[in-house]
Amino acid sequence: MKQEFIDILQKLIAEQGKETLLDASKCKALLADYTRGEYKKESRLLLQALDAGVQKKIDATKELATCKKKQIRLLHEDYGLDEKLAADIVDTLALVLREDNAGSEAQAAFERGIKHHENKDYDKAIEEFTEAIRLDPNYAKAYANRGDVYYWKDQYDKAISDLNEAIRIDPNYVDAYVGRGGAYLMIGQYDKAISNYTEAIRIDPNYVNAYVGRGNAYYCKGQHDKAVSDYNEAIRINPNDVFTYVSRGNFYMRIGEYDQAIGDCSEAIKLNPNNALTYSSRGDAYSKKSQYDQAISDYTEAIRLNPNDALTYVSRGNIYKYIGQYDQAISDCSEAIRLNPNLAGAFSIRGGVYNKKDQVDKAIKDLNEAIRFNPNDAWTYFNRGDAYWKKGHADEAIKDLNNAIRLDPNTKSFVLNHPAMQEQERIDQERRTAQEKKNREERERREAEERERRRIEAEKEQEREKKAKRNRILLVAVIGAVIGAGIGIVLIEVDSELLSFVFAVAFAILGWFCFWTVGGAILGFIVGIVIPLFFELNRGQIAYNQIYAFISICVTAIIGAIIGLLIYRKNKEFYY
Repeated sequence: MKQEFIDILQKLIAEQGKETLLDASKCKALLADYTRGEYKKESRLLLQALDAGVQKKIDATKELATCKKKQIRLLHEDYGLDEKLAADIVDTLALVLREDNAGSEAQAAFERGIKHHENKDYDKAIEEFTEAIRLDPNYAKAYANRGDVYYWKDQYDKAISDLNEAIRIDPNYVDAYVGRGGAYLMIGQYDKAISNYTEAIRIDPNYVNAYVGRGNAYYCKGQHDKAVSDYNEAIRINPNDVFTYVSRGNFYMRIGEYDQAIGDCSEAIKLNPNNALTYSSRGDAYSKKSQYDQAISDYTEAIRLNPNDALTYVSRGNIYKYIGQYDQAISDCSEAIRLNPNLAGAFSIRGGVYNKKDQVDKAIKDLNEAIRFNPNDAWTYFNRGDAYWKKGHADEAIKDLNNAIRLDPNTKSFVLNHPAMQEQERIDQERRTAQEKKNREERERREAEERERRRIEAEKEQEREKKAKRNRILLVAVIGAVIGAGIGIVLIEVDSELLSFVFAVAFAILGWFCFWTVGGAILGFIVGIVIPLFFELNRGQIAYNQIYAFISICVTAIIGAIIGLLIYRKNKEFYY
């Protein structure tokens, strides 16, 4: 409750006694005189609590903290009061009856936290909100505002945790749902963000910020029609809300509808010509359209209205870089860095400008800082690679240029035209050519070795074949000689035409089996008949002449060998 009303209650007790608040009818009569007809809402709520007997319980209890919680629950559940209002009433009664100033101290800490938050002194704001929560563990607004501070510190998990607690304490706390939706949006959980904004809209269908936040979430999900619908609904509810026009304008700019973005920002400027963010947003749209003079004009106006906005200095510095006004670009980026020493974009742009001015050492120093704060920006790596190339550090240059392509493949065609990459390509081509030549020479050497091995192997094989051939020829000759000699001996000793015929047949069979041809069999049969016939005709003259017999045997042996060789020559493919 307002401090003025609390002061009136304390004055009432001081002049009329504590019993005045313990008697509801007596309090009602005196309260109208002391408030002089003002503070009607506070008086009504106080009397409702008195009718519920809250003041008597607080005055009599020995466990004040426990009693306060019970009385808050009583007013909330049995009398339908909002939990925050119930807590406010109970804290006020505890303060004036028992001099329990925990509630007022919590309020004071909360208000100090708000001031620190407004001044962007986030750490002190967190300390004060934490103190407020310590004094009043059910202080939903303290949880919600501490969560909001964590949001601005990019500590989204802590923000969500505090907003969860605020919603647990007050399930209808619409600001907490919107804040939690924003935190979910920042960590990419778009469905949860939409769910929270939708719940806020259910509680308060005219809550503009909930529609804007849900529109942003729909945009992030690529559902542009739903996003536009929410932005339009927010403008319908409050056509004079600058933030909504700026939000819809930023949406149009993100989807490339720059004229519509400029239109929304211009409408926002009409509504509030002193809003720096509006000029900055319209400057962004003009920049996208390459209307650099208009962009610089809007950025300059935004800086005039808010000279502490580092991002606007960065945006204007970037335009100055594009149009070649390097000194102005360096000045703007330096001012941005002074305002925010952790701003990667300012270091990146200033480093790029130093590189344009061939001040490569300064460029590399700034670009190192930019990469330290944001290691995922492709153009920062490109600019540092270019600076390294100018400095003669080819390896570092090529490494940075490759990183630029890795981070943003769309830069590949541009980056590959850089002299460092072309030199690297030339070196790589020479290396590939040398390697191909080496591979070709190695392949030719192996092929030559293989051919030589095969040649040697073929020569060895030919030599083995020649040797085998000689052995076969010798074997055939020996076999023919032995067979011929044997037949000669037999035919000399045996006087039988039948036996001679048998030997002739046997000789024919031997010819067949040796050469597997009909010709071999026929030739063997003929030899088997001719030789015995020859000896039979001359048997009477040489039967007892041993020398002639020996000569006859030799002749038959030679004839047999010759016949065998002739047959072998005729059928030599069989032996191979």
